[in-house]
Amino acid sequence: MKIFIPPGSPMDGAVYLAEILNAFGLCFAERLPLREVLKAADPRADVILLPVGSESAGIESFLQAGGGVFAIRPGEYIERMAEVRHVREDDTPSRLRLTQPVCHGARGESLWTLGTVNVFEGAPGPHIAGYLFRPNDPKSQSIGILERATGKGRLMVYAYDPVVCISRLRQGYPERANHLPAGQRTPRATFLHDPNPPVDTFWRPTADLHAALLCNLIQRLLGRHAPVPALWHLPGGAPAILLFSGDEDVGAQEANHQQMSDLESFGGSMNLYVIPDQTSITRELIEGYTRRGHAISVHPNLVPAAGKSPAEQLARAEQQVRLFRENFQWPARTVRNHSYVWPGYLELPDLWERLGIGMDANTTATLYGRSPDGGPFVNVNSAIPLPFVREDGSLVRVYQQPTHINDDLAAHPTTDHSHKYSPEEFDWIAQRLFDEAVRFFHAPICVNVHPCNYVSFSGPHGRALMSRAKEFGLPIWSLDRWHDFWRARASWRMDGLAWDGSRLTFTLKGAACESLWLALPMAANERALRSLKLGGVPNGFEKVRRHGCLVAQAPLPARTTEIEVAAEFGAT
Repeated sequence: MKIFIPPGSPMDGAVYLAEILNAFGLCFAERLPLREVLKAADPRADVILLPVGSESAGIESFLQAGGGVFAIRPGEYIERMAEVRHVREDDTPSRLRLTQPVCHGARGESLWTLGTVNVFEGAPGPHIAGYLFRPNDPKSQSIGILERATGKGRLMVYAYDPVVCISRLRQGYPERANHLPAGQRTPRATFLHDPNPPVDTFWRPTADLHAALLCNLIQRLLGRHAPVPALWHLPGGAPAILLFSGDEDVGAQEANHQQMSDLESFGGSMNLYVIPDQTSITRELIEGYTRRGHAISVHPNLVPAAGKSPAEQLARAEQQVRLFRENFQWPARTVRNHSYVWPGYLELPDLWERLGIGMDANTTATLYGRSPDGGPFVNVNSAIPLPFVREDGSLVRVYQQPTHINDDLAAHPTTDHSHKYSPEEFDWIAQRLFDEAVRFFHAPICVNVHPCNYVSFSGPHGRALMSRAKEFGLPIWSLDRWHDFWRARASWRMDGLAWDGSRLTFTLKGAACESLWLALPMAANERALRSLKLGGVPNGFEKVRRHGCLVAQAPLPARTTEIEVAAEFGAT
């Protein structure tokens, strides 16, 4: 069982597609030219994923023999096999309405879809999993996703490109780099996004749902032949996680201590982000906070460079990171800028990569100066971390981790940009956040609660988040710890996947990773999971519901870097 991804053109979406699959635990994709794929792929077990602009000649024989092919905005050769006709292309933002239960988190809602769409004509029917349409235009409906039998195989066709869609939803538009709305002095990541996002996207991670949809459809193709295993994307098999952080700004150490102590009482830890030349913290305090389980990192202050050129702002960012490391002789693995200042498009992630920073938390949910409306996914559209991706399809090896809740934006009692939520109203919001993350999205909730605010006005709001996380049984982690987990997990691969009709075997290899869990379907091909062995040793498993399906979850042994897995399935 493998997923093969040939290169695309002119943008090579193969690398980003592999990252999306890996994020959702399908860590057995290989990127090869199509001519090599057709030699290596087994039509009785494998799937070929064709990005936009990839070659397709010769794919028909693989389909006829029983293989699965997933084609994104394909050319005429595959259109004929799919029995559709390409009418035109449409660059207007679209909506994707699913007609089949292939994305549990969508729940009947259409998904905001960005990027160029191939408008296809073809006969309607049960083979169409989704339709695309322009907002407020009932006559614009066209095929969005279709699945057809071709010989013994199955062909799926996407009319839009998930690479462009997901990256635009997450990163915004490069042409909006350095855009300043009226009344704003500093560029922010949120200004890169569509200035008029649909309000129904404010409360769900649309980019993650597009990614989950892609993975679910590929799993469906693979599942025709064998049970499909995955690495669970959250530590300890948890259904969600709270990522806690706070920007120190010019707060006192007493405030840091109070917030950290309260978190510890809930079994949690946090990241504290400090401005290196405006903090009273010392190396000794950093070591003490770290012994308590917390993490300290840099909070670059680019505000003094407001109004200057992007190059000068980037130089200021680099100076702040280097100053933090020099002053405290301490690493910086994650970062959030003061006031979320964001010059350029991907220049900052490029800088972080060069400086060895692995995760960025500068994309925050807000409509600065544009609307008093809000929600945890305004403009961020996501919760799962993914690397930034350039316009040519290459990756910036820095994870984008959106920040969903800011205490100053949610609860400051007087400022205009605050929603001014009371503690009681905010607790209702927290309950909704955790309930939907646990039941539908299985996602991290990332929050920024400033310690100076915590001891003045946002303490009840912060404790509501801690309390709800504990109620739902969720871990509360610092962003540094989350970064280490996510980066180690990304190194894992499944090899040698084999299925004999009742027994699934494969090898897992990767860097030692904290709290890494495996997920398997409870049933496949009319057979139920009976037993699981890890490293030849019988291993128990938990039966849980994830993405609307019953799955078996089991932890991998601590500190392991390679293990053999064997799962036995018997008649139901």
